[in-house]
Amino acid sequence: MIYPLSRYIKITQIYWSSHLGVDFGWNDGSYCNQPIVAIEDGIVVSCADGYGNTYPGQRIYGNYVCISHGDGWWSMYGHLLKGLTVRQGERVRKGQVVGYMGNSGYSNGQDLHFELRKGENRKSASIDPIDWVIIIAVSSTILITQKIMDRVMK
Repeated sequence: MIYPLSRYIKITQIYWSSHLGVDFGWNDGSYCNQPIVAIEDGIVVSCADGYGNTYPGQRIYGNYVCISHGDGWWSMYGHLLKGLTVRQGERVRKGQVVGYMGNSGYSNGQDLHFELRKGENRKSASIDPIDWVIIIAVSSTILITQKIMDRVMK
């Protein structure tokens, strides 16, 4: 798995019983329109597009993408800008842009709401993604540091 954003953006809302994911960025214009990428290869099993900052019916996530990664892993990316870059049924690759950070659905500012789930379907038990995000960030930092050291040693 890889980090769901093209660059580091602070976590502004943690996982808890009434918030089944983490939010990156919030009310800071520097985060506008940041690319959101698939954390792993998979298939887009559901998505919604065309919503603004409204809360129609149960569209709490606004514009979102949900991807099945196989082996019971699911990821969901919410509050995206209108104009998703993927469609339901599409196969995606790790690192492929699926949309851009927005303020759609029940959201108070520019952010990405990111969820991980493990089980038979996309409504399976949620998992606190913070452990995975930290592992991914640390792994990326170690890899980048190693590449820099390799260049210095040459």
